[in-house]
Amino acid sequence: MTKNDLYQKMKDENIHYINHELLFTRGAIVHYNNITAIVVDDKQVKNQVSENTVLMQELGHYMANAYYRTNSPSELIVELEHKADIKAWETFFPYDEIKKLMKRGLTTATRISSGIIKWKPLIWLDASIITIRNIMVLIDFNTCLPFLLA
Repeated sequence: MTKNDLYQKMKDENIHYINHELLFTRGAIVHYNNITAIVVDDKQVKNQVSENTVLMQELGHYMANAYYRTNSPSELIVELEHKADIKAWETFFPYDEIKKLMKRGLTTATRISSGIIKWKPLIWLDASIITIRNIMVLIDFNTCLPFLLA
C-alpha cells in the first residue's frame, strides 16, 4: 500500500480531503449528513511520514465508526481515539507477519524490521522511520507500536 493507496481508499469510500488550519491537532475527521472528510493542516504536517500517520489514524476513526464532538466528555474522547487507533493499526500494521517472524526466532526490533520492512534509523535508538506495505511511518520499537507524531 502506497501513499496513493491511502488517497484511493478515501476516494473509494467517498471521503473528501480538505487542507485547513487546525488548532491543537494535525488532522481531524468530520462526518455530517452522510458526508465525511479528513481535514489535514499542512502547516503542521511537514512531511509524507507525518501525513501518512495522520491519514491512517483518521481512516481508523472512519473504519471503526469512532466519531465524537469537540465538546464530548474526555473519557469518551479517549475511548474513541483508542478504538480508532486499534482499527487503524489492525488494518495498516502487519501484526501477523511480525508474529511469524517472532516464532522463527527473530525477537529484537532490528531483526524483525529486517525481516519484513525497510527501515532507516533516526536519532532515537528506540524508534525508526520504516516502510510498512510501502507506507512510511514512525515506529516506537519499545512497544512495537506506531508512535503517532505529535
